[in-house]
Amino acid sequence: LILTLFRFGFYLFFLDEMGKLSAEYVLNSFIIGLRFDARLSAVIVLPYLLLSPLPFVKGEWMQKIWKVYWIIVFSAILCFYIADLGYYSYLNTRLDASIIGLAKNMIISASMVWETYPVIPITLFMAVLIWGFSKLVNQIHSLNNGKIIGSKRFVWIYIFSIIIFLGIVYGKWSRYPFRWSDAFYSTNHSANQLAINPVLYFLNTYSWKEEIYDLKKVRKYYDIVSDYMEITNKDTSIFSFRKKFKTKYQFSKEPNVIIIFLETFPIYKIGYFGNPLNPTPNFDTIARNSILFSNFYVPKFSTAGSVFSAMTGLPDVSTTNKSSTRDPFAHKQHLLLNDLKGYKKHFFIGGSANWGDIGGFFRGNIDQITIHEEGTYSASEINAWGISDYDLFMETHKILKEEQEPFISVILTAGHHPPFSIPDIDGFEHTLFTKEHQINGFSHSKDLNAFTFMDFSLGKFIQLAKQEKYFDNTIFLILGDHGSGHPSQPNLFGALSLHNFHVPLIIFSPGLNLQHKEISDIASSIDLMPTIMG
Repeated sequence: LILTLFRFGFYLFFLDEMGKLSAEYVLNSFIIGLRFDARLSAVIVLPYLLLSPLPFVKGEWMQKIWKVYWIIVFSAILCFYIADLGYYSYLNTRLDASIIGLAKNMIISASMVWETYPVIPITLFMAVLIWGFSKLVNQIHSLNNGKIIGSKRFVWIYIFSIIIFLGIVYGKWSRYPFRWSDAFYSTNHSANQLAINPVLYFLNTYSWKEEIYDLKKVRKYYDIVSDYMEITNKDTSIFSFRKKFKTKYQFSKEPNVIIIFLETFPIYKIGYFGNPLNPTPNFDTIARNSILFSNFYVPKFSTAGSVFSAMTGLPDVSTTNKSSTRDPFAHKQHLLLNDLKGYKKHFFIGGSANWGDIGGFFRGNIDQITIHEEGTYSASEINAWGISDYDLFMETHKILKEEQEPFISVILTAGHHPPFSIPDIDGFEHTLFTKEHQINGFSHSKDLNAFTFMDFSLGKFIQLAKQEKYFDNTIFLILGDHGSGHPSQPNLFGALSLHNFHVPLIIFSPGLNLQHKEISDIASSIDLMPTIMG
């Protein structure tokens, strides 16, 4: 109740901004915010629920300890919320861990706070609230009659407490828990900010507080990087890397775009690139009729990292074992997808879009994108990654064939990934695993058949697309999200192995008369969107 009142207070405090939100936005933000508030409440209350029934924590001395506990917790949360109001009024964003960096200059920061905000009235207001809360706590504790709870009731309290705690902390009936990215459910900044709980958001951003750029290094290397990128209009005042070019292609109408990420798709496993066992007949057929990049690399051995790089045109430079899609500070980027005006936008994933916070990344960055994920498909899930690649492609085709053009869609497969589940599909035949397969890059039968099933599913999708009117006006881009190493494959450059990063990219569009050409220049997924726009 208190946290909800704080949220309502935030809404009123910034009414000039929040009052412009539609009723739907306000309702959604408050519902999402309520779930965050419930999570924080559960964390706060759990110690009391689990410890207070125990006989050895009874007595007047323990009551005093609990009173102090409640007052300290309330005071800390109140400080967070007051700081959050000041932080938002100053930076137009909710309180996050970057405040730690500001606090390092303590004298300057304290002076700024004193000169900017009415510190004394705020302090008095906080003191009154804390005094009032302490009176409330005393009143509640006076209701305790001191009786020790019976063992049977004691067990039920424990069971229900843990169930409620786990339910609220997990937060949703899904494979992935309720996360900070769920607050970024739209491209409306004010609506997203209203949904945030500042205490939890601060904790979420704490591990990312050092993920920052170094302006001195940017200044030092700006000329070198600009020359490498062939920037003709250098600007050392803002260090711009903006580059303009004219497209070679002219189309009578806006073409559709379908980007397909194939899970763990290294070069050495592909027939077109020399694998003698013909594991990818469908991809090979498409490749022979496409613009093909043979020296194409992703900058990071991470599916979510590759999606981030491909969509933003930036390498994922997160220094932890995470992707920048998970970084609350990186959720707002200039995606070229938004420059495709009038396009319907879709993202298809077989499982939950909450994985890797990738749904929040797309929703927070792309105007009016439709996220298709588990629970929205008619097909049944087969494992932790959701529906099979075949069903994912079939569901995608079913939606796109009814779509009004133009559209751009991103499809993320996951079948070539443990546990390598394969449904029974007419037309697909399992391949018997042999020593030859092990010599040519495959680890076991499940790995091999999941890989060939992914290729089979891709072939069926293209086959069905050819029968629909959207095919002749569509550019298909097919690439690996990342590669993988294998004992059968030698390192490419002495001790340096690039198998984790070396994947193919093909651009396929027979309807728009894109002719087959193999390009051996070094290319990266950060070039994907600029290439599409060209």
